Amino acid sequence: LQTVLDASRELDVVALVGLPLLVLGADSGTFTNAAAMQRETEEAGGRFELLHCLHWPLTECRPAVEAALIRWAQQF
Repeated sequence: LQTVLDASRELDVVALVGLPLLVLGADSGTFTNAAAMQRETEEAGGRFELLHCLHWPLTECRPAVEAALIRWAQQF
């Protein structure tokens, strides 16, 4: 239950931190609304990337995660 709550909680607190933010989502759309996640991430000053995987990008599609991290880091 905690995992589901974490995945659906709003990012208001993140915007207050003021650190670079990259949010990776899976395109399966099982637990999150990609459009809402993108909007909230951008409102917090971050970048949202939707990756082609079923549920857990960090374990299911590592090459796509690595590419997203490189693209994101190039802005600095």
